[in-house]
Amino acid sequence: METRISRQDIGRGIAQPHLRLGTLSAAVEQLAAPAPAPGSASLTLLLSPSSNVDDRALQGNALWLVRLVGGDAMQMPMRRVRLADGRLGFGRLPAGAYEVIATPYGVVAGSRQEGLDARATFTAEEHDSLTLPVPVRACGTLCITARSPPGRRLEARVAALGADGGSRSLRFEWVGAGHGPLTHATAHSIIAPPLPPGPTTLRFTCEGYAQRGVEVVVLEGEVTDLDVILLAQ
Repeated sequence: METRISRQDIGRGIAQPHLRLGTLSAAVEQLAAPAPAPGSASLTLLLSPSSNVDDRALQGNALWLVRLVGGDAMQMPMRRVRLADGRLGFGRLPAGAYEVIATPYGVVAGSRQEGLDARATFTAEEHDSLTLPVPVRACGTLCITARSPPGRRLEARVAALGADGGSRSLRFEWVGAGHGPLTHATAHSIIAPPLPPGPTTLRFTCEGYAQRGVEVVVLEGEVTDLDVILLAQ
């Protein structure tokens, strides 16, 4: 016959030393043990290109940002996944309906490049794996040079702007000279990772020079050279 001990019993036991210590210890552990999460489940998410693509397109779309919306998933951080790997695991999801959203890295929230994401809805208790087709397009290579009016190359910071006022600082691969957050004073500076194709606005800042915004169209699978003149303040 099972014997249940309540909190009142424990209180009485403190005042009644003749109760066995082992019984009190077992009762405390029983009350302190967390109840298992009802309907919790794990999910394996697979990202799959929605069409046959070549290695160049896969490289350009290498990183995707994945987030879950619904249930308690608002507390989950955004996750990164490489399309070449294409697999993410989510454990202990409470039962309920969710939406998974995958966005290619480099898209600025509120910009006209939005719309390249992939979405799917699922119910946690009904799925243990989910395949999400993602649109893959060959990104364009954007080679940037910032200059003073006499033509001298400048080391400038560049940010991609969204229509809602948000921005994301860009980084560069310097051809033959490494990489960094500024355009190079002598080498060609290529945005890395590349931006998805489409129109975007870039903001240039450089110490001693006036800030400047420039609109550019990133062409799919092509190299675009952007030469920007900054005026001294």
